[in-house]
Amino acid sequence: MSPLALKHTGEYALILGGGPSLEKDLKRLGAGGIRIAVNHHASDLGIDSHYTVFNDKWTAENLKTSASKRVCRFPESADHLMAWPQAVLSARLAVWLARVMGCAPIILCGMDCNGLRRSETMTPEWYLDQWRWENPADIMAASGPMKKMFPLAPKRLVAAPRVKIFVEAGTIVQLDKSRSTSSLGGTYDLGAMGLAGACTDKIIKQPGVRVLTPKKGD
Repeated sequence: MSPLALKHTGEYALILGGGPSLEKDLKRLGAGGIRIAVNHHASDLGIDSHYTVFNDKWTAENLKTSASKRVCRFPESADHLMAWPQAVLSARLAVWLARVMGCAPIILCGMDCNGLRRSETMTPEWYLDQWRWENPADIMAASGPMKKMFPLAPKRLVAAPRVKIFVEAGTIVQLDKSRSTSSLGGTYDLGAMGLAGACTDKIIKQPGVRVLTPKKGD
């Protein structure tokens, strides 16, 4: 797992779910970003991704023709072996991976909450409830019911000069009225999160914040 830590710092991530809105979401958001597929759904549709996250052994059988790097807890199937934190949904594990790699923001695509139920209790309401512990500071939903919880996805993500900050671990920084950073710290792309102008000025003046020097071409 260590080769992936902070590998994509400052880049945004697209989490590819298995809902019918996936292709439309990707078309609207445009090319770019680090694509992290959840299970085999994107592969089934012929959608390329950089990484594929799964938590069931049988999923590996559906990925044999996919060039996506497989990230899972099964040594025989993994390109990158990961010991997962406790979580129920593979999509939440994909979000966790994006954070490990330093991605921000994290855009949920194709998350329609209408997948096949494994039991009568796995309703759309149950699915949404699994996300209520996630910090919304760096997550956005492209469409569907998830926008009620993570409503701030832009109409299109494009390359543009952005202010990026590093927040020290143990520090919580207020980003705006409804969002703050995780106490774990990390890198945040303020421009990609829709934060600019006077709002950015207030953020970078808070304790524990360091502005990252833009790389050439950023």
